[in-house]
Amino acid sequence: MIQVSLSQIGSAENFVQAVEAFRQAKLAHRFTVDVPAPTADPFVESVVRRVQGVPGKPDDFVVLPFEVIDDTPRTPEQQQAIDVLRETIKA
Repeated sequence: MIQVSLSQIGSAENFVQAVEAFRQAKLAHRFTVDVPAPTADPFVESVVRRVQGVPGKPDDFVVLPFEVIDDTPRTPEQQQAIDVLRETIKA
């Protein structure tokens, strides 16, 4: 199961809606020509996968099992530590 951090997506409800909207956009894109494929936030894209269909039929897109982990800091000091860690990782 994929774990998604609440601190990185902002709202679990909005994330779930964004995932389904992206999946629907990918499904609709199967029938377009010369149109760029839809994109979304990397966290959203990480839980939507293409599943190859039977020959002659279009592929499907499914949502992988995921859970939103509440990792939001409880104090300003915890938030500062998280911010410093993220900046360190990016470097």
